[in-house]
Amino acid sequence: RLTTQLEYIENMMTLVKNLRRVSPDSKITVMSISPILASHPWDANDEIDGYNTAMRHAVEQSDIPELYYLDISAGLKDEDGALMDDTPAYDAGDGLHLSKRAYPIVLEEILAAKMPI
Repeated sequence: RLTTQLEYIENMMTLVKNLRRVSPDSKITVMSISPILASHPWDANDEIDGYNTAMRHAVEQSDIPELYYLDISAGLKDEDGALMDDTPAYDAGDGLHLSKRAYPIVLEEILAAKMPI
């Protein structure tokens, strides 16, 4: 683990506040962390889900205007909550990063959310 859940939330919210300060009229969307392959040595999908839930709650409880949370992971997960390993594979070969085949799924999640523009 690179940071604790609390450090992650604090760092992300600091980033959001800095973005808001330099671009006060922008709409800001925080996207979820994508899942990783179940076979990845980190085996961290439950932890990723926890970070995503904590981030969603932080955004929902924030008083920062025009701040949104978008979970893009649902369309990328298999039945066990890991990154799909079927054909087409959604990982870029390392089990951690998304392949170009995953981005149409991410785009579908973004469009389905009907985020304000």
